[in-house]
Amino acid sequence: MTDTDNSNQLLLRAASASVLVSLLLIALKGAAFWRADSVALLGSLTDSALDFFASLINLLALKAAFRQPGKKHCPAIIKAQAHAGYALAAVVLAASVYLGWRAFWQIWTPVPFEEGFFGVAVSVFAILASLSLLTYQKNVIDKTGSATISTDRLHFLGDIMLNLAVILALLIATGAEIPAADGIFGMGIAAYVAFSAVMIAVNSRDMLKNKGTGVIPELKK
Repeated sequence: MTDTDNSNQLLLRAASASVLVSLLLIALKGAAFWRADSVALLGSLTDSALDFFASLINLLALKAAFRQPGKKHCPAIIKAQAHAGYALAAVVLAASVYLGWRAFWQIWTPVPFEEGFFGVAVSVFAILASLSLLTYQKNVIDKTGSATISTDRLHFLGDIMLNLAVILALLIATGAEIPAADGIFGMGIAAYVAFSAVMIAVNSRDMLKNKGTGVIPELKK
């Protein structure tokens, strides 16, 4: 196996790891949201879903690129990737509007919940899982210099800060019995998710502009 083959395998494994970790976090956060009905948890769940689809699109783009070694990245693949990014951005932007609406009503008419500490446990696990993935991604980036994996790494760095915000929201809402805090933090998370959706749309537009350059693209959040 050549050095190029080894590098490609590392990239595919790292991209696959991002997809699998995102999928695991979706399942856990979905269970936590079902128990607590927290707006902050819903925002965190939405962001993990965004990470999953962005990582999946990047993984598929890498696989497509590695099937044609030594050639420029196929414009048709870039076009399909960009349009998938547009569709993802539209869905996530709509979800952020719904999230903002839920957050507003949680602030206006706060509804207490009793299962917040399970959400805290899930968020702590999510931080640990993200840290493990970040360590692995850093090792792959050092060996390959991949921009795609670097982009995925930025996603999960942002997730750590978001999960810390969710933990704080749940502790205040449940421990201090101030349920409006869930809506306040949820509103901030909704704004973050909306911004991520806009950035994906902007990146998709840039990909369509530059699809003839032959550069392997990545979907940025």
